[in-house]
Amino acid sequence: MQRLVFLIFLLCSQASFAQDLSDAQVKLHPTFPENGPFVLEVSGTWDSACNPQAAEPVITHFDGESLEIDFVLDQCPPSLSIPYPYRVLVDISPAFEGDETSSLELEVTLRFGSQTHTDTVLLSCPLCDPPPPEQRTFPEPGLYQAFGHEKQGLLLARQNDRLAAYPLVYDAAGSSEWLFAGGGIVGDAYFAPLYQASGGQCLGCPPPAQLPSLEPIGDITLVFDSQSIVQMQIDDGPFVEYHQLNFGRVTRGEHLPDLAGTWALLDSKPGSAPDETVEPEQALPGVFEIRFDELTDNGEVTLANYHLRDLESQVISALVCEAEVPVPPPFAWHHYPLHCKLTLSGDEEDTIRYDAVLVSMDRLELTGIEPLPDGAAAPTGIIVRATP
Repeated sequence: MQRLVFLIFLLCSQASFAQDLSDAQVKLHPTFPENGPFVLEVSGTWDSACNPQAAEPVITHFDGESLEIDFVLDQCPPSLSIPYPYRVLVDISPAFEGDETSSLELEVTLRFGSQTHTDTVLLSCPLCDPPPPEQRTFPEPGLYQAFGHEKQGLLLARQNDRLAAYPLVYDAAGSSEWLFAGGGIVGDAYFAPLYQASGGQCLGCPPPAQLPSLEPIGDITLVFDSQSIVQMQIDDGPFVEYHQLNFGRVTRGEHLPDLAGTWALLDSKPGSAPDETVEPEQALPGVFEIRFDELTDNGEVTLANYHLRDLESQVISALVCEAEVPVPPPFAWHHYPLHCKLTLSGDEEDTIRYDAVLVSMDRLELTGIEPLPDGAAAPTGIIVRATP
């Protein structure tokens, strides 16, 4: 019954969130592409999962000075009426070929259903002569994996601003494919032709008659969200988010999963005392973002400090996590619960703190801890990752 009441509350309280493209933010990767290729990013908040992120972006017009994109959606995914942050990356490089222009700006028109949004972005810095050097994001070299994409990976090797990318995939017969791309990083993006290697000598085998070769099979586009998070697209496929295989941040031998992303409340029990119940402002938020702040050392263990932002009230709360064991195996960290303390912002005298146990990369189980009145039932909650 409590869960039903909570769902009804969500459906009624979130109606004020955006149902159109009015809050859409448009940016480019790299920031000033000038006459080079670029990726267009569109982000905002929608009132359901039936938003531009669930649709297929289709470039309907591009002439170097204006760009039009339609977001085509055949069927809406099921969802609650809660705010859903969306982010869409559109690779413009295929349409850009042969349409070089000296224009300083680009007019962007977005269409989703009956909604239309127009914005203007700069292609170069008009007041900079010479233009400032591009602020580059250099990814950490090593192995990356995408959650939900088994038996796939990405290997990156970098020297200064030169990058070699090796997508790790399998063919229909289950044999590994040897794919390779090489090129330069441009700002926070990377565009390169993709090759497939064939032939060559196996270990312990005599030299083959045929020399190894590289055959072009398409193109690869990378956008670097940070040093450990990469968005990868091959040809005109969707962008897929890849994380470093150690799941983000490692300090003093401790493996701390990266909790950054959007989370939603799956279940909640407010708890109670003999003569009172938990105040509404102490309830867990319905949808919120978690962002990493910093690592600190209390003299005994390294702590990961996050902040949690309620997407409805914009209230900021504190989340501090530590590993239960000093050195879990790199591929089995989820067998060792990660304990966190969640302190919801509000009246400090009435604030409830939660012990949060990460039982999987997409699920946190919370139990209220001190201070609780004598005889009180601890509030509990389960939150799940809404977006990676």
